[in-house]
Amino acid sequence: MTKRASHSTATSDTMRTRVRETIRTRLEDRSATAFVHCGPVRDPSIRYCLLVSSDSVWESNASLNSNPSASTKPAGSTTLTANALTTNAPIAAGTPVAIAVDREPELEHEHERWYLETATQKQRANGATHPAEAVAKAISETHGDGENGERVLTPATIPHDAACYLERAGFTLASSDVLSALRATKDDVELAALERAQTAAHDGLERARSMLTAATVVDGDGDSDLKRDDGRSETETETGTRMRSLEGRAEVEVEGEDGDGVEGEGKGESEANPLTPADISSAVDRAVLDAGCRPVSTTVTGDDRLVADRPIEIDTLVRTPSGYHGRLVRTLVVDPNGGAERRAHVALTHAFRSVRTMAVAGDHTVSALEADLEAEIRAFGFGEPDAIDVQVTGIGLEPRERPIGSGESVAVGTTTCVDAAVGTDAGRVRLADVLVRTEDDAQWLSPASWSMRPSSE
Repeated sequence: MTKRASHSTATSDTMRTRVRETIRTRLEDRSATAFVHCGPVRDPSIRYCLLVSSDSVWESNASLNSNPSASTKPAGSTTLTANALTTNAPIAAGTPVAIAVDREPELEHEHERWYLETATQKQRANGATHPAEAVAKAISETHGDGENGERVLTPATIPHDAACYLERAGFTLASSDVLSALRATKDDVELAALERAQTAAHDGLERARSMLTAATVVDGDGDSDLKRDDGRSETETETGTRMRSLEGRAEVEVEGEDGDGVEGEGKGESEANPLTPADISSAVDRAVLDAGCRPVSTTVTGDDRLVADRPIEIDTLVRTPSGYHGRLVRTLVVDPNGGAERRAHVALTHAFRSVRTMAVAGDHTVSALEADLEAEIRAFGFGEPDAIDVQVTGIGLEPRERPIGSGESVAVGTTTCVDAAVGTDAGRVRLADVLVRTEDDAQWLSPASWSMRPSSE
């Protein structure tokens, strides 16, 4: 099933304009006939192309494969709606899609055409043409049968079978990073999706804060299996050593009557029990789902029981229905004793403020921002033996994407996940947030409190 759409730079959508102009320029600069990519719908670069290839993706739920002329639509084809492609809804994530962009040979250089081809597993089993073979044929019909070995640009990651179909059609393949480079800069519609993801992560973190704020500190007996060897989470008494663990009521699914006397399921609270990392993780995930996003992973550090004055690291990665990711990491302590973990937390917050200021000042490489983070942390007295981890990477349709290499620039329009951790005798202290660079500023996206105290703002 096919859609071939003609576009011009008259469109008002800045994202599509930027993408189309950049691809067109790459084709001209490298004397290439077309740009082609193929992969499953879940592939981030395929999803990105689908988002920019048609007005219908942003402006309606019209079919990406609709055609005014019913006679031109292949018999038995499956309709892929824009809504399906941007919400992961009725189409299988593994369904292959081939996308091609070529220059219109009979029109001025500012015109190009987009081709979309796809085939479900069932259609392929019934003899449907492979999407890559179909776009190769479509390009050949426009530009000749490939006898002259026209150059076609493709990502280095294009599947081998797709590359073979293009080569069999007579095209010479040349690798291009145009998609990954384009994805490094986010447009307004992408920033809105990223903000939605960060807001959902924020909601998850707030759910965790609420549970820890409501928790009760309980002194265990001397036979506790959770006694520590550093003495920080134990209370010395005449009868022995006691663990200061946390107890609380975790959210549970319950069955029964609702307020109208109707049988059904709902949410409730368990009896007071020792709080575990799994309790916090489950609560975070439910809050993310309530916010309309999907929890990709949530990790909460700790033993079988969470302890009052031990750092609790909460790392949540979420994804919007359109595939954009958000990440937040916070370290919380219910009843802190101060000391090394407090100093580590202060060092981290100062380092985060410093890296934001540095980003506001101008373009810097990933390695320069990471070096600034580490230098600020070490300025608080953490020396070479201390475990310091810093990482700055792009975030978007993938949890880690460009800018990702040490020499890549964190330029205007990029979104980066800034992540730093410091190891202490009491446990690791870690923060992570998403930073957005604009023309004249850099801001944390959907900012959440950095406080170590669960109840603090």
